[in-house]
Amino acid sequence: MTRQEAKAWLSQAYRAKENAACIIQELDRLWEMAGQVTPAYGHGGGSGGAKDKTAMAAVKIADKAKRYEKELAAYVAAADMVREIIEQVPGVNERLVLRKRYLAFEPWEKIAEAMHYSVQRVYQIHQSALEEVRKIGDK
Repeated sequence: MTRQEAKAWLSQAYRAKENAACIIQELDRLWEMAGQVTPAYGHGGGSGGAKDKTAMAAVKIADKAKRYEKELAAYVAAADMVREIIEQVPGVNERLVLRKRYLAFEPWEKIAEAMHYSVQRVYQIHQSALEEVRKIGDK
């Protein structure tokens, strides 16, 4: 495994997280739209009208959420795999940079500030960490 392959492998949690965030955003939007169904007053009040529409929308959204469960589980699994690899990296600073970058998805500047290092130094730690991940991946 090359460093670039190690970096790509670690980045899978980010892609899975972005996918999960899109799914959650879509479901939230659908729930919001379903809640905006209003009754039509003055139409004889026989059937449930808006209540029926809201119930039907809720069932459809719940069905969609069920289909998305697999993709959301993929995010959790990807993050868990990345976390397991990171835990095997021997250096404390290396592990911290990897956690902040690949699990918390923080930008380099924020990582540097939190660690009280320059961005350049964080890049160096990151390169060292990728080398460790590469070694772990080659085992």
